[in-house]
Amino acid sequence: MKQATRMVILLLAVALVAFLVSGCLITEVIQSLTVAPGGTFETKITITDKTADVNAYKGALAILVPEDWEFLSGTYNSQVGSGAFELDPTMPPTYGDLDAKLPPPAGMKWIKLLSDAAYANDANVVHEATVKLKAGTKTGDFLVGYMVTKNTVDMLNSINPNDTDNDNAWADTSMNHKVTVGATGPTVLMMNEIYSQGTKDATAPDFIEIYNGSDFTVDLSGYLLYDNGGQAGSKAKKAIPAGTTIPAWGVLAFNTDYTTDTASDFGLSSGGETVWFATPAGAVIDSCVFPAMKVGQSYQRMPDGGTWKLWSPLSKGKTNAPVKMNEVYSRGTTADPDWIELYNSSADTIDISGYKIYDTGGQSGSKPKKVVAAGTKMIPKSWFVIVADDGSASAFGLSSGGEKVWLEDSTGVVVDSVAFLAMQTTESYSRVPDAGVWQLSPVITKGATNGGGSGVTRETVVIDGFALSQNYPNPFNPSTTIEFTLPHTAEVQVAVYNLAGQRVAELVNGRLNAGLHQLNFSARDLASGIYIYAIRSTGFSATKRMVLMK
Repeated sequence: MKQATRMVILLLAVALVAFLVSGCLITEVIQSLTVAPGGTFETKITITDKTADVNAYKGALAILVPEDWEFLSGTYNSQVGSGAFELDPTMPPTYGDLDAKLPPPAGMKWIKLLSDAAYANDANVVHEATVKLKAGTKTGDFLVGYMVTKNTVDMLNSINPNDTDNDNAWADTSMNHKVTVGATGPTVLMMNEIYSQGTKDATAPDFIEIYNGSDFTVDLSGYLLYDNGGQAGSKAKKAIPAGTTIPAWGVLAFNTDYTTDTASDFGLSSGGETVWFATPAGAVIDSCVFPAMKVGQSYQRMPDGGTWKLWSPLSKGKTNAPVKMNEVYSRGTTADPDWIELYNSSADTIDISGYKIYDTGGQSGSKPKKVVAAGTKMIPKSWFVIVADDGSASAFGLSSGGEKVWLEDSTGVVVDSVAFLAMQTTESYSRVPDAGVWQLSPVITKGATNGGGSGVTRETVVIDGFALSQNYPNPFNPSTTIEFTLPHTAEVQVAVYNLAGQRVAELVNGRLNAGLHQLNFSARDLASGIYIYAIRSTGFSATKRMVLMK
């Protein structure tokens, strides 16, 4: 299980900022969780100005960071205006002496920013501030803090320093947002897909795809890709452009021919050849001897980071294992035996003829593996149910106490496996949403969507950034929907806390694909009141409030 699955969300003095009647209040913080030394740290702060003001004031934002960090850029946007942040030139600032009021811990400092223009505003205006900082060379875990106010005389007199609700606060803080500088585990990079039958122009040239099997974003600046010409020195090796990063558990494809760097372009041989992937210093970290391939067919690792094989269709920049087990039911009867459901998450029709599914008996060889019949195809976004205990020679009954099952393709490559849990007769073990995170489900959806906004006709929307939406309905009784989007495949944990910081529910803890996700939260057994839902993923964390009203 990946890093985020092992993490425990600690609700460290989250700013409880809803339902106040005055002041500039921090209502949400989304920030990077990990950053490489010297890398870019990004954060988005949502600020609600609760009270109307006829006088125009600049917005003040201060960020508590390690002392060797630098300000790079910042922007803001709201109903009253948009623009850029700049370093506050006054020391101490007009709004008060922040260093005296909230002294930074040893090794930390406040970076003090002002908006580039002043605005008057109505009540309840929402501002979104986005800031980029450059991390220093010090590695380890640091607690980032935020302070917002207006740049008018000594607003810090009514600061809310302890992250507790304060109806009279004109300056607000949100502290203890953890960020790790430096790698959180070993860097695992490799080539993941190769295509040598590209067009002889820039429309669809040859490409090599890279896979990041690490728990953190990796900077690929200067990494090298090359074939025999680059290896022999007869032409330059192709360097990945500066500033290129690959997300945790993500993939990136690079065209090798017909690029702007023509000096290092190389066309991959349609008859097969060797290619290499190296660090900026030239140390080879992966190589592959790929075979001849047909148009529309590539050489891929199945699943991502796994065993090389010829495969179609192409999956440039996408996961290489679109067909996965999606739901398991182990409490079958003679009339309705145990079954395993498959799901095709791709936009392509996949031929699953000869795929095999089996439990420990098939894995050990004590009984045959169950084979999918020839001619079986799965259309995009579709489900296929395999009855396990059907009385045939390869039949296997799924253990009601839980066990492990495997799925392999027609060439014998394992493309998915799951150790399912014990379940009741009214439960199944399913991915929610489809192709998402495994969990016990109180709703059995054999041959249909498992919910969570997937399995519908519209394509998954791949977004440019991370977002956590307000739950709906809100207030709610007893259930509500929590919606969020991911810019890339990532390990995700979503949990609900009471105001004492105690976790009352965990909704997700596992790997999700890029795009939109919806979770249903039932608070049937909880008392009325205010609760916080928090999401933590590789590179981001965010919190929001919701109200249970019974």
